Amino acid sequence: MASDVDPRFDPAFQRGFEPIPDSRVEPVEASTLVEPVETSPTRNPWIPTLWITAAVFTLAGALTQYVATQVLFSPTADSAAIEYVIPEVFGALSPVLFAAGLATAIATLVIHALRWQPRD
Repeated sequence: MASDVDPRFDPAFQRGFEPIPDSRVEPVEASTLVEPVETSPTRNPWIPTLWITAAVFTLAGALTQYVATQVLFSPTADSAAIEYVIPEVFGALSPVLFAAGLATAIATLVIHALRWQPRD
């Protein structure tokens, strides 16, 4: 059978290979490999961060829309940048921030729903 071993490849992956027993390796009992571990599920530290991020983005989106509307309909501002640029930039950012906040809140709720387990 030794003549069937192809020297180009590792003999361990060829037919007819018999490993040489190593006396240094001690057999392990199957009962010691599987031990039930009683642990309580740990809390995910990112969940509070996601809730805070959702709240900040949602409030920032609502606030930027409010500021853009107030600047747009206020009397003439001191400079053209305040009168024209601020409402455009805030008006463009507010839907994105608001949507990102709502999406983050929904994603966090989905994480909670997937991890939920009834109490015994």
